[in-house]
Amino acid sequence: MALASVGQAKQRRLAVMARQLAKVTGESVTIEIEALGERRIDRKVLGVVQPDLPDHN
Repeated sequence: MALASVGQAKQRRLAVMARQLAKVTGESVTIEIEALGERRIDRKVLGVVQPDLPDHN
């Protein structure tokens, strides 16, 4: 299965990129992978990264 090729190392790299993007844009980033299945495109959401927001006290 093609989705299984996204192992721990690739997931960590995706998470790093998502955190950087969320920091720059100030918006949440959904990490989603897609792979061509037998007769369709398979999708899997790995997670959502929220931007780090400063405390507003």
